[in-house]
Amino acid sequence: MSGFRDGGMDGGMDGGMDGGMDGGMSGGSVLPGIALSGLLGEEEPLPSNPYAPKIPGNYPLLITFGKTSFSDAWWSPALRAQLCLPALLKTNWETKKPSDPIYMSKNAAISGEFLKREINSLREAAMLRPARQAEILQQNAALDGDWRQFLGAHQSRRPATAALVYLGFGVATVIGMHWKRHFKAPRPAQIYPALTPIVPTPRHPSYPSNHSFQSHLIADMLTAILQEKGKPAHGIAEPAKAFAHRIARNREIAGVHFSPDSEAGKWLAAQMTALWANLLNPKADTELGKLVKDIKAEWVDTTAYQSPDQFQPYRSLADVVADKVKQLLPPGNQ
Repeated sequence: MSGFRDGGMDGGMDGGMDGGMDGGMSGGSVLPGIALSGLLGEEEPLPSNPYAPKIPGNYPLLITFGKTSFSDAWWSPALRAQLCLPALLKTNWETKKPSDPIYMSKNAAISGEFLKREINSLREAAMLRPARQAEILQQNAALDGDWRQFLGAHQSRRPATAALVYLGFGVATVIGMHWKRHFKAPRPAQIYPALTPIVPTPRHPSYPSNHSFQSHLIADMLTAILQEKGKPAHGIAEPAKAFAHRIARNREIAGVHFSPDSEAGKWLAAQMTALWANLLNPKADTELGKLVKDIKAEWVDTTAYQSPDQFQPYRSLADVVADKVKQLLPPGNQ
């Protein structure tokens, strides 16, 4: 489902609009399909593009001297994110160490009892696989696409927010792999192969969950950036956190993570966002400060209203079944 969204919308809009912007504008401020050779009055196209149209004549160069430059709006969001990565990694993030995973306790009685409960929980969660399979597969293959789709963030719209998504993924991968290497926690299928995960077991340790860490980090950083002093959190804050939680839970349903892995990822995200609070400053004359300023500008025209009812998105299959059973039971037996 999400794959079609990103393949269709991203491929259509980002491939069409961005192809027009990135492909057309990448040669300078030149209309798509017009070769630079034509603009310079040459009768033959440049050798690097034998298919460029031959447009004879002299045309003006589209440039204002002293003012024309490569706009931030033209940057690839993924590459712009890399400009901000060093500032975050220069901080003392290694001091924020997650607690030891309980299922790796040296006390056999404690770890054994916990694993017994956890495996049973994952077996029950596996019953949700048919309902969640499409999104689990999409999030396993291209999680950034789901986040960009959720936030409406692409090259052609909210590109700074798209860069934040890539920044969250990049920095969380570095930090997450550091702690994975430290704890060397086994995957659920290594302990109980009968779980038979519906996605390939990743070839790196289980704790902490990077899907959880990356997702909660994006949600937390976006919330912090859009937070106005003395005002309630921005309307996207709670949906983003709920989306992050669902992604983390999907990894448990898929059979590739224990619940402590997800919780550790959520904890790390909160710690990193607090650690980087001063860096997420739109007034800072840094690449990250410029990005934060652009992100705030992309959301300035959004207004959140109170929900009309108590609708709860993403109700579990168990909740729906329980409600149906209650309706069928005679009064007094509910």
